[in-house]
This record gives sequence, C-alpha cells and structure tokens, in this order.
Amino acid sequence: MVDRSKGMRIRLRAKSTSKILEKELRRKARKLKDDPTLILPKCGGECAHCPFEKLKRSLNKVVERADDPDALERLSRGGDKLARALAGFLKILYEERIPYLALLRTPGGEVGYAQRGKTPTEKMVAVQYYDRPSLKALGYLDFVKKKGLTMFITENALICTGKEPVLSDEVLKSLEKAFNKKIKHSGKRDGLHVLHCRHLKADSVVSLKAERVPYIRLTWKKGGLQVAICEKCSTEIGGNAYHRMGGVIMRRKLKKEVKVDVQVAPVKLSEDCPDVDFTPPPAVDYYSGELDDSTFIKRALNPTVNPFYPLEDPFLLPRVSVMEETLRGFLTH
Repeated sequence: MVDRSKGMRIRLRAKSTSKILEKELRRKARKLKDDPTLILPKCGGECAHCPFEKLKRSLNKVVERADDPDALERLSRGGDKLARALAGFLKILYEERIPYLALLRTPGGEVGYAQRGKTPTEKMVAVQYYDRPSLKALGYLDFVKKKGLTMFITENALICTGKEPVLSDEVLKSLEKAFNKKIKHSGKRDGLHVLHCRHLKADSVVSLKAERVPYIRLTWKKGGLQVAICEKCSTEIGGNAYHRMGGVIMRRKLKKEVKVDVQVAPVKLSEDCPDVDFTPPPAVDYYSGELDDSTFIKRALNPTVNPFYPLEDPFLLPRVSVMEETLRGFLTH
C-alpha cells in the first residue's frame, strides 16, 4: 500500500477559525448527529459479514448520547477511535465559539480541524471531512492494514469492496482522473480492465508489444487492472504511475501485487535473439516514489544503466521488466 502519511505533518501552531469555516464545521456536526453512517465507507462488495458492524454500533451509541455534553466528553476519551472522534466533534455544537483549529499539512494543502477528545489526528480529520474521500480514507488505514480490506478513493466516495477488489465504473473513472485523463478505459482483455494513453494500442499493451514510443505498464492481476502510459504522456503529467494508482487503491499488499514493465524496444521485434540479464538499480526507488515514470523509462533507454547495451547496434534495445524489488533486462533484436 502507498504510504499516505508521506507529505503529512501536524503543525503545532493553531489557526484562527474564520466564521465561514466555523459555520461549515457546525453544519457537518449536525449532519453527523442526524446520520453517523456518513462516516462509513460506501459498500461496493458482497461480504457475508460487514467489517464495520461493530463501528456502526459504536457510532450509534455516541449519537444516542449526543444531547448530553458530559456524556460526549466521556465517549471522546474511550472506546473505538472513530467513535471517539465523532463524540469530540459533536462537542462543538455546545461551544459558543471555535476560536482555533489545529492544522494538518497534506500533499493537497493544509487542513484545519477541531482538536477534541483523545484520538489520533487522522481519525479526527476523517470524521470532520467525511465528505472528502481522500481525507476520509485516513481514518481507515488501520482497517486496510489489519483486516486486509480493499478500498477505493473516488471523486465522490470512499468505497470498500471487502477483502477482494472490485473495479466499478466509478473506480475506473477515478483512475482516469488520477492520470489527468491522459489514459482511457478501453474495455477488458484477458480478464483485465485496460487503461492506456492515446499513443498506445490496447492489444499491444496486453502483450507488451513494442510501439513507436517507449511506455510503462502496470499490471494488477488480483484487481483485474492494467495501466499503460507512454513516455511523452508521462512527461507531460509528471509523477509516478504506481503512486497515482495508489492514490485511488487502498490495499495492504498492493506493492507486491503490482508488476511494472517498461517497453523500450523498436517497432519490429524478432524472436530469435536470446535473453540477456543485467542488473540495473533496484526498483525500490520507483515504488517509493523517488523515481518518476519518465526517469524510469529514460534509465531503461540509457546505455550507462545497461552494461550489455551494444552501442554499435542501434536496433538492439532493452525491454525492462520490474517485479517487486528486482529488475530483469531482456535484449530483443
């Protein structure tokens, strides 16, 4: 799973609360008082037993005591962490002012939240921003890590599909958006939903055939997904395709399940040339996000990376395949 704590930092300096933000927080608190299930992920699977039943009972227990400020104070300091966060948040309905907010710095900017009760920051933020799926997801990291659940962050919802991934149209559209709509869903092939940029053909992507441009391909067989983007498009949007996928997919073993390939061979291939192995830098730099797609492709093309690259033969180029932490190179003539 992509580490969502990266780029996030709690600022100890408080921020004065504007009247508009204070009004918005109170509005959200009233909505949760009426319907605490808004905190829960949207169901997108067919589980025999919902993994959030216990949490649902805890949230309802808080709402049952929502008219008693003293009870909310007690509930905000013990029990389920998300229920604690809800109890603390509902306390603001009985406060004359919310003078200050704590700040959480995220990759998307600073987020102000009312620090109430005794519960982790990510739980407070998830409850107070239940209507923003990317922030709501922070409250469910432990469910993904400890219970092995699969969740998807879409534009409008945080979707849980249980222990097995299920790719809905909503999820596929969110994946397209994660790549700045440079990739489009072109249907299913060999049991995989294929998304690729306009410079590539779906059939070539599935078989990892050479195209007129180098490209990177990510295959998540467990989830039935294949994503490919060429060097030109990846340079335009920047970033790292694995981390873009990780911005939508929440899964404990995603890193082990996603296979990354880079195809940099010429248009015409021959099956007569034997495979040759080489050892370029480890793929850990790619999975960690330190290496973007464009640089990763360039390394595959760079003769200094591959000691077997024959400078005298311009038609002999490497096709690099990455699996987990290991790169294997294949020379194709």
